[in-house]
Amino acid sequence: MTPVNCPAIPVFTAPTATDACDLDVAISFSDATTPGLCAGNYSVTRTWTASDDCGNAATCSRTISVHDITAPTITCAEQATPIECPEIQSFEAATATDACDQNLEITFTDETTLGSCAGYYNVTRTWTATDDCDNSATCSSTIEVIDVTPPNIVCATQVTPVNCPATPTFLVATATDECDMNVAISFLDVTTPGSCAGTYSVTRTWTATDDCSNIATCSSTISVQDITTPTITCVTQVTPVNCPAIPVFTVPTAMDACDQNVTISFSDATVPGNCPGTYSVTRTWMATDDCGNAATCSRTISVQDISAPTITCTTHASPLNCPAIPVFTAATATDACDLEVSISFSDATLQGNCPGTYSVTRTWTCLLYTSDAADE
Repeated sequence: MTPVNCPAIPVFTAPTATDACDLDVAISFSDATTPGLCAGNYSVTRTWTASDDCGNAATCSRTISVHDITAPTITCAEQATPIECPEIQSFEAATATDACDQNLEITFTDETTLGSCAGYYNVTRTWTATDDCDNSATCSSTIEVIDVTPPNIVCATQVTPVNCPATPTFLVATATDECDMNVAISFLDVTTPGSCAGTYSVTRTWTATDDCSNIATCSSTISVQDITTPTITCVTQVTPVNCPAIPVFTVPTAMDACDQNVTISFSDATVPGNCPGTYSVTRTWMATDDCGNAATCSRTISVQDISAPTITCTTHASPLNCPAIPVFTAATATDACDLEVSISFSDATLQGNCPGTYSVTRTWTCLLYTSDAADE
């Protein structure tokens, strides 16, 4: 039977021989092997020789071909799967055997199937074992690559605190991801009020999201403080004013960049002058914002007394008969700025035309503590 399949070997059926003169013919054989085009292909030609006892011989031949049509046996190894991006897939090699070829050639090809995002994909490796006669067998293994690692995000160092009315300006966070070159960065701010109008803090939380929806966050806080005093402007006051008028101050204006409702208070300091109707008042205004920062300004109004008292002489009985002597009723005086007006007088006598006649003129003068004007 020919051909036979490698690794089977040729098995020949022996011929028969007869001889009319020799009943015991000797049969021998020799084989000739012809290689084929590949290791598992060849042919064997067996030539039998029948010899009688007298040395007469006859031959016959048969050839059996051996061919290799059986594929190798190939086995794929168990692979470690899934693996995490950015790890590179590393396949365990397949093994192959062949009964007719001890030097099999094993090759492979890879096919990558993309997943739903950049860090997800499958790699299928197909190994092919080919024997010398071009019989081949294949097996395949798949490794799944997944991305479950969040990006690496780093918040920058922020300038804090800042002074109101400045507002927080954040330096942007940076993010990297070994499986995604275009990480999306977003942020959310949360503001926490401080103890007063001009103080608060802002916490910014950045979120880095890769293409496979893995996220990482970092946060930075900038505090806003109010250490700036308000601006207060005192206006020009009318000064001096005349007693008994009292100082009337015009209120200053104040503003603050961080507080729209600045509180203005004041205190007065009075300095007496050199007489009862004179003095000066210094008013100091204080503008205070909600954070307790304060600024002051002051103005002074002087009070002067340049008005003479009012003096009134009474009507006297005149003339009198000598030897009576003149008796004067004292004049009265008032002053709006001095309750204790000092009154003095002086007399001037004018003789008449005889010894018992004369006239006396009394002049009253009222004075303040200092030399004010006098009425007669």
